[in-house]
Amino acid sequence: MNLLVLGGVAASALGILWIGQSVVLWWTHAPLAWPMRFDSRNALARRAGKILVPTVWLLAIALAPYWLGSTPLNYYGPMLALPSMHPIFFSVSFIVAGFAMLHVIGRATGYIQPFREHAPDKLRGKLVRRIFVVPIPAALVEELVFRCLLLKQLLDAFPSTTSGALAALFVSSAIFGAVHFVAARPPGAPVWQEAGGIFMVGCAIGAGYIHAGEVLWLPLAIHAAGIACVEAPRLFTRFERRGRWLVGTREFPYCGLFGWVMMSLLTVSLLVAA
Repeated sequence: MNLLVLGGVAASALGILWIGQSVVLWWTHAPLAWPMRFDSRNALARRAGKILVPTVWLLAIALAPYWLGSTPLNYYGPMLALPSMHPIFFSVSFIVAGFAMLHVIGRATGYIQPFREHAPDKLRGKLVRRIFVVPIPAALVEELVFRCLLLKQLLDAFPSTTSGALAALFVSSAIFGAVHFVAARPPGAPVWQEAGGIFMVGCAIGAGYIHAGEVLWLPLAIHAAGIACVEAPRLFTRFERRGRWLVGTREFPYCGLFGWVMMSLLTVSLLVAA
C-alpha cells in the first residue's frame, strides 16, 4: 500500500511540475510540451524550471510522510542518527581517488583534454561553489527522495532477505537513473550508456544506505563527493568522443568502463560489509 501512496506522491509532483511549466509556456506564447521537454531556448521557461523542480522535490519530501501515515519528524528522525565515520571516510576517499585515477587515465590516453572556458576571476568562484556549496544541498534533496523515501519503502515492501534487499536496490537505482532523463538530452548523446552509469551510481549510493542501517549520512556523503568530483573538473577539461567507452562523458564521467568498475567495487564492498 505504501508503494501505491509513494507512486501517488510521484504522480502528483510530476503533475504540479507540468502545470507550472505549462503556465509559463502559455504566458510566453510557446508551444506546450511534456514535462522538462520544452524548447531550451526559452529563457523564462528555463529559469522557471530551476525554481519549479526543487520546489516540487521539497513539497514531496515534506508531504510524503503524512501520506504514509507519519510525520516528517517521526519518519526522517531515525535516519538522522549519528553515523559511524569509518565508512564515510572510506567511501569518500574511494570516490575522490577513483575520479582522480579516471582523469589520470583520461589524460594519459588523450581521451580527456585540458580546456578552460572561464576567466580566472570567474573560475575561482565557480570552483568554490562546485566543491563546497552545490554538492551537499543537491545531494541532500535527492537522497531524501530516492533513498529515504523510495528505497526505504521498497526495502519495507520486499522480503527481508538478501535477494529482497538487492531487488529493492536495483529497482530504486533504475528509477533514480530514469528520472535524470525526464529532460531531453542533446542530440547524439549516448543516453543508454549514461543511464547505465547513473544506475551504477544509484547502486553504490543505495548500498551505502543499506550498509549504514538506513541512516542518511553515508549515502549523502557518497553522493555529495561524487557531485563535487564530477562538477569541479568540468571547469578544466574536455572529453573526447572517442573515449566515451572508457572515461564516459564530461557530464557523466562514471558512465564509461572505468566508472562502471569503480561503482561496482564500491557497491560490492559496502554490501559485503553491511
